[in-house]
Amino acid sequence: MRLLPLIHLFVPASAIFFTGGINTNTTLLLGFEQFGNVTQSDDRFPIPVFQGVAACSKAMVRDRPAVLLLNMHHACNCWERQYTQDLLRKVNPVLCAGISNRTQLVAMLSKKASLGGHMGVVFSSLGRRGWDTGTLASDVEAAGHGVRPNLLIHLSEESPGELGSVELGSRYKRMLPESGGYVLRQYHRPNARYPTEVQVHEIPLGYAASFPVGADSCQMARQNAKKSHRNVTWSFFGDSVKKDRPVMLQRMQETLGTGQMSNHRNHLNGEQMFKAYQQSKLVPVGYGDKNLHCFRTYEALIAGAIPIVVGKSTERADTFATHYDRGGGSIVFADDWAQAANMAKELLQSPIKLQAHRDRLAQWYCNWLDESKDIVMKALGNPSPIPLRKKVVTVDSRGVSSAEA
Repeated sequence: MRLLPLIHLFVPASAIFFTGGINTNTTLLLGFEQFGNVTQSDDRFPIPVFQGVAACSKAMVRDRPAVLLLNMHHACNCWERQYTQDLLRKVNPVLCAGISNRTQLVAMLSKKASLGGHMGVVFSSLGRRGWDTGTLASDVEAAGHGVRPNLLIHLSEESPGELGSVELGSRYKRMLPESGGYVLRQYHRPNARYPTEVQVHEIPLGYAASFPVGADSCQMARQNAKKSHRNVTWSFFGDSVKKDRPVMLQRMQETLGTGQMSNHRNHLNGEQMFKAYQQSKLVPVGYGDKNLHCFRTYEALIAGAIPIVVGKSTERADTFATHYDRGGGSIVFADDWAQAANMAKELLQSPIKLQAHRDRLAQWYCNWLDESKDIVMKALGNPSPIPLRKKVVTVDSRGVSSAEA
């Protein structure tokens, strides 16, 4: 099928890597992001991030919650870096990064258990550096009873693999206290069966770490929903040949005219893409890597654009689970791309309906995100009174620290 001409925005790709490792002179990043060898202030990451076992051990205090970011200093697992802070910012825990093996994990769990207070673990199943749930369950068990985290945040498990309907729940149970605990995960597994003491909840997928939203995506979504003046009818940034996307782009062009696009070899950086979405009325989403869920849905709505999602009603229900808006008053849902394009065309004829969609999208997203943050509060306890600060602290091998504002 031949695609009509598209407007392509060719902008050099920019990559952001969270650097650092475990050594005897460990750096603590507080409200800063590290780009290569340059450290600069960045409000996307307001919660202190302690890099390495020595810094984490020194930072932990009695009754203040702590959260371990397993392997999160690796670039492959950094997409949700800002989103994780968004989820956790009400609790303001001690955030520990650079925990990458059983010995370090056991040391951190044991240290926190000796001090008291609740603990969470954030881990990803993505790629070879991801943490398999079976391996992680064994590693947590190695720490012994009474030292298990109260909260698990499980990222990037898009497909169940070979796990049966009850096996994942059994692994979660092995990682949590005997009395039970909480699991937040990005992807819904419709056939999974979890133990009653393991409370599993799906969360919004999230957004790119490079988006300039200040780790407060709900507030940003509400603000952008009010921006009604948008001079781009529709935009798409991503792989244009994956799965249903050639048909998607063809139907959008035929019905709505030429759109704004950048393909997967010529990505805009996060800030540029966000600004482009802020100028767009509609964003066709397309299939993700494994299923209907895609970060583009949330990245578009946070910028105030209306996402369009196409799939069978059963797929949509499996994707969004209890947060599936069957009436389509927020996300535009359709069974195929021809129907979706016609629905979009009709919507574009009414500025009042467009604004109503944007308002409902922001409310839908904020409700879901707030529910997720409430679960974090239940699992980890009351917010810490310690204010968020921006500075860099270095802890040497003797435990001596120095600070630079």
